[in-house]
Amino acid sequence: MVEIQDPRFSDYESSVELALDSEIQALEQIASSLSKIERVAQALERVLVATEVEALQAPSVAKALETTEFDPNAYDYIPIDVREFLLILIELDALLAADSDYSHGQFRYRPVRFLEVGCGPGRNLFIVRKGGLLLWSAAEGIDIVGPYVDAARETYNLGGSVWQDDARTFDYSTYDVIFSRRPFSDSVEQTEFENNLVNKMKIGSYLIAPLNETHDRDSRLVGLDDLQVIWKRI
Repeated sequence: MVEIQDPRFSDYESSVELALDSEIQALEQIASSLSKIERVAQALERVLVATEVEALQAPSVAKALETTEFDPNAYDYIPIDVREFLLILIELDALLAADSDYSHGQFRYRPVRFLEVGCGPGRNLFIVRKGGLLLWSAAEGIDIVGPYVDAARETYNLGGSVWQDDARTFDYSTYDVIFSRRPFSDSVEQTEFENNLVNKMKIGSYLIAPLNETHDRDSRLVGLDDLQVIWKRI
């Protein structure tokens, strides 16, 4: 008995093969585009990191750092990974846009006053100001180390937006967003700093604090992201 194949099946098989070929080509194009985007991202990251390194190696800054007495209970400047910081800003932008406390008639949300605690040579503030990922009315930073402040002013032209100050006694009450990446190596001092910081934050303000000691147990804060990096003062 001769088996006769339904021509409709052949047509269907051919159309499936063509569709699969088209999908494969589309996926290959997407993969190629993602690869190029990744190379661009890596290049931009290297530029930002190199600029920061050069800022700290500038003769006047390097010489001043040699004679600077650092707090033994505090970390020296340890920069956050560029991509990690960018992803935090993207997450923060989405949270602010969905927060009725920051609603605004003209913009996605009310532009925020941003402060970085321990700003070092100013790279993160430069990203906030120029990256277009956050609506801000002020982007400022403090650091206890004077040469870091000088580097921020000279390299990123931050001027009076950065100044030398002590994170332990600073008044945080005027800021909407505070970024603090564990300034103290001593756990007791870090805990005291965190308690004082949250005490002085205004209700409704945001705190970005990787590597903290106590925020996940602080009833004055509510975590807003899965990684427990962003909190809101309640």
